[in-house]
Amino acid sequence: MNEFTRFSIVREGVIYRQDTGYQGYYARVVRLGLKELVCSFIASTVHEGPDCHPVITRSVDNGITWAVEGPVDRRRPKKFPPTETGFISRDGDGSLFCLGAQWQVNPQDPNEGIINAKTVGMKDNVVLLRKSSDGGRTWTPGAPVRKPLDCPFEIPTGIVPLNDGTHLMSFATWKKWDGSMPFGHSIRIITSSDRCKTWSAPVTIFHDTTDRVGFWEGRVTQAGGDRLFASSWTHDWAADKDLPNHYAISNDRGRTWTRPMASPVNGQTSWPLYLGNDLFFFVYNHRRPPVGVKAQLMRLDGEKWISVHDDMVWSSENKAVATISKDNYAVTGFQFGLPSAIVFDDRHLMVVYWCVVGGRAGINYTLVSLGS
Repeated sequence: MNEFTRFSIVREGVIYRQDTGYQGYYARVVRLGLKELVCSFIASTVHEGPDCHPVITRSVDNGITWAVEGPVDRRRPKKFPPTETGFISRDGDGSLFCLGAQWQVNPQDPNEGIINAKTVGMKDNVVLLRKSSDGGRTWTPGAPVRKPLDCPFEIPTGIVPLNDGTHLMSFATWKKWDGSMPFGHSIRIITSSDRCKTWSAPVTIFHDTTDRVGFWEGRVTQAGGDRLFASSWTHDWAADKDLPNHYAISNDRGRTWTRPMASPVNGQTSWPLYLGNDLFFFVYNHRRPPVGVKAQLMRLDGEKWISVHDDMVWSSENKAVATISKDNYAVTGFQFGLPSAIVFDDRHLMVVYWCVVGGRAGINYTLVSLGS
């Protein structure tokens, strides 16, 4: 998959959307077999509502039909269950991880959100890791991952397994509920060499020590040999506007990183999928005209980003532009988001994202064909 110079849309489909009940957000898909795909998403009555929790749905006909199997945590308490996110990923041995964050619900105010609308600060949380050895049908109880820094963590994606048996977890440091920001909006990683039992000290990828620039929604992927590639949604707090997506490169499996570099992509949340021979499929949210999910084929020439082809993947019904700002956590009004992509077969990729259609949020996918 390294000679391609363009892509085109083959078809669009729905993984989950219901007229009543839970809506669907924040999906991840992994392939388990020739025709078996598993998708996790966050089920919630409203976007980032207190009843958020990860749910599994499965396809055994290569994504044509999907069946909801239920929550990852089958032991959720009936009274004041915690607010929880979770993102699945596949380990090298075929087992699955589900990594997420958990917030306790306030019994005195059970409808309280996880973000303080006045400060854009976050309630404190814990990081939980679950594992499945049967393709996501059953899961271990959530094991806490000790946070190495005293602040809320944004956990935007799952565990990243590297080809030497190491596992990597990325996170963003976030403002505390009162608006204080002891570690800035930075993106860091921790790694484990004993199958996620213990973790290293954090390594910083993106951080502006002046706090003028904020980074969140970090994604890291292995990009050949010892090289890792990381991308970030980037925001200028002084001007209160989004900057182009930034990226950084490590050539020693994440121990050290280049300086953050601005890409030519004016996106928000992003997902870099490595296709080999320095070629990436970079999918991203674009909440400025044209509004929707976009993607770009790009190459790395050393540290230089070279755009090859950029186009729409999915167009939103609602064309409103939007972003997080100093005094407005606009995420709960977003109409789509959190795109990711997997290799579907030798010439096709599957892009998965949540989106609002007909007033209901659910999980859609777009199948794209690679060409030259």
